[in-house]
Parts: sequence; C-alpha cells; structure tokens
Amino acid sequence: WKTNDLEKVPCDFCRKDAGKDVIVRPDGMKVVECSGCGLSYVNPRPKRELISKLYEADYFIKPNHSGPSSSIGYPDYFSERNRSMLRRIAEEKYQIVRRYMNPRNMRCLEIGCAAGEFSSLLSQRRAQVVGIDLSARAIQEAQSRYPQVNFLQADITTLDAQPFDAIFAFEVIEHVTSPTDFLKAASVRLKPGGLLVPT
Repeated sequence: WKTNDLEKVPCDFCRKDAGKDVIVRPDGMKVVECSGCGLSYVNPRPKRELISKLYEADYFIKPNHSGPSSSIGYPDYFSERNRSMLRRIAEEKYQIVRRYMNPRNMRCLEIGCAAGEFSSLLSQRRAQVVGIDLSARAIQEAQSRYPQVNFLQADITTLDAQPFDAIFAFEVIEHVTSPTDFLKAASVRLKPGGLLVPT
C-alpha cells in the first residue's frame, strides 16, 4: 500500500483514537486494538474510494501468480472446480439458516453474493432474491450462471429497494470500512421482525 492510499481512523464502535498495535498482516496492514472497548481493526486502513477497486477482475482470477496483488483474492474463483465447492458451502450455510426461516415467498437480499450460489439456492426454494456485490465481474458471472435471480452491482448503503424479510451477508463484515454503518444500512432495509445474518 502507498501511504496516500491509507487513512487513520478512530474505533468504529466507541470512536476513541487510542489503540495498541496487535499484529502486522502479511500485506503490511497494521491491526490495532482499541484501548476503550477492545475492538480490533485495521488502522490505518485503505480509503473508502479504494475499497471497490480491490474487487475488480484480478481479485477473482490471477493470470499469473506473481506480483503484489497475487496474495489478495483467489487464483481462479470462477473455475468449475471451485463452483462445486461454492455450491457445497452455500448448502451448508442454508442448513444453518433454515432453522430460523422458510424462504418460500420471502424477499431475500444477499450482500456480497459473488458468483451467486447462495442466492440461487434461495431462489430454488421459492424466495424472491436480490443478490448484490461491489464487483462488476462477480455480478457478470452470477447473471450468467443464474439468470433467474436479480443480481445488481450495488452497495447496501446506496441500494434503493423495498424492505426485505431476510438479509444475508456472509464473510462481508470484514470487508467494509465501517461495520457500524454497514449494520445500520442493512437494518433499515429489513422488515420489522426480519432476519439479518452477518458473519
């Protein structure tokens, strides 16, 4: 990361500025622990406008496995071999959430849908599904694989939609600049008594 790509931020939970170093990640990013509430977070972090750039095509497919971006993302996320694994993972996620819901006729939103396997699974069980992702490449792949599902390149904070019965955000919270803002944005798009699953 270049210095001007990063910004120092206060704790997202309690807004204190004081924190102690915990670890330096392999990509050079520093993780700190808030002295006020104990939340651990990256600081300094990439600026908000750079986040979507992280999820461009080379996040999902590496034409060669060298260079600075080779450790970020996947070597070939959209391969047929990986697709089988993604379907199995989607089924495992569904087995967990089905205890809390019956998707039939429910309006469901998947945030960070990637290639669309979980969204497709909900659709097969008669849910009305919208899948969103920051990545244009991921949405293109999802639309190609599962044309019966409504996939959009969008951000939850700007999504204009009727409220949903259930919102899923698997492995998303660690990718957002503000978990607090993210959860607020998701909750206002949820029907009263609806199900929110952020992991």
